[in-house]
Amino acid sequence: MTRISDVTRAASGFGAVSARRLPAQGERVTTADLRETDVIADLATL
Repeated sequence: MTRISDVTRAASGFGAVSARRLPAQGERVTTADLRETDVIADLATL
């Protein structure tokens, strides 16, 4: 069974760390933040 996690405040701090670590544990992740361009830029580096 695939787990899907919603990560808020994903542009920085704990949200950014979670957005990187959860996929490494086999989870699918959706992200959201008020600074969405930062989230897209961060995820492009994964």
